[in-house]
Order: sequence, then C-alpha cells, then structure tokens
Amino acid sequence: MNDGSLNEVSLTLGKLMNATSEAERTRELIFRKLDDIGNCLQKVSTNLSAVTENHAELKEQVETKIMPAVDEIKSIKQKGMGVLVGIGLLAGGSGAMVTKIANVYASIVGKTP
Repeated sequence: MNDGSLNEVSLTLGKLMNATSEAERTRELIFRKLDDIGNCLQKVSTNLSAVTENHAELKEQVETKIMPAVDEIKSIKQKGMGVLVGIGLLAGGSGAMVTKIANVYASIVGKTP
C-alpha cells in the first residue's frame, strides 16, 4: 500500500514539475513578446517624432512658398473675371449700338432689317 501511495505521489510530483516547466516556457515567451512590443513602440515613437518634424517643415514651406503663389493666382483669377465682365458689357453695348445704327440707317434708306 505504501508503494501505491508513493507511486501516486511520484506521478503527481512529475505532473507538477511538467506543469511548472511549461509555465516557465510560457512566461519566457510572454516576456520575449513584451520585449518585442516595447522595441516596436520605441521605433514607432522615433518615427512619429520624425514625422512631426517633417510636418513642421512642410507647413513652413506651404506658408512661405506655396500660399503666396496661391494668393497671387486667386488675385489674377479675380482680375481676369473682372476683365471678362468688362468685355462682356462692352460687347453687349457695341451690339446694341450697331443694332441702333442699323435701324436708323434702314429707316433713312427705307428698308427695315
């Protein structure tokens, strides 16, 4: 009877040792993965600061180089629209004047257009 109990204790002790070694392997794996995640976060942080610096440089370039050009183009476009309106009014007025002259000439000559 002692031998049976001793065998049970030995088997239980073996199972416990196997479970402990498996837990150690799992713990080591988890710590390794946590280290990998930490390294990855450090790289992301480094990249983020580089992107922030690039963003600041791009913003400065847009404000100093691009926006003045855009404002100038808008000004030219607005002036161009004013010129087009003026040309349109001139053309309309000229057309009305030509029609009036043609009507006067036709009434003098006796023919209506």
